[in-house]
Amino acid sequence: RDEILTIKPGRELDALIAEKVMGWKRAFNPRGFHVWVTKFSDDGRVLLYHREDEWNPSEKMSVAWEVEEKAIEEDPSMYVHALASVVFGYNQVQDISDIRKMCMLIHATPEQRCKAALLAVIEKEDAQ
Repeated sequence: RDEILTIKPGRELDALIAEKVMGWKRAFNPRGFHVWVTKFSDDGRVLLYHREDEWNPSEKMSVAWEVEEKAIEEDPSMYVHALASVVFGYNQVQDISDIRKMCMLIHATPEQRCKAALLAVIEKEDAQ
């Protein structure tokens, strides 16, 4: 947890998110760049992908929302608690019903949203 919170926005954090949260695989495109494969055909061909150098959820809000949606699909409660712990800076969130706290969550940065999604997935894995 502490290690994740110290990672700066950028490729390292984005790679963890692609693998752990999104469940994507990294591959090399014959055109000379790496991609995150999002969908394979039944015979193993790449159907959909994102260029690794263009997929930057920890820095761009429109991409961070995609990660957030995936984390919410997996476990909404776990994600909200992880986001609150990232935004407010503590492990146990007692009460997020205060309207000011809710507004702070709404205005979370791409970095905060991505770290929360990553923490939620890891915490869910640890709980199983």
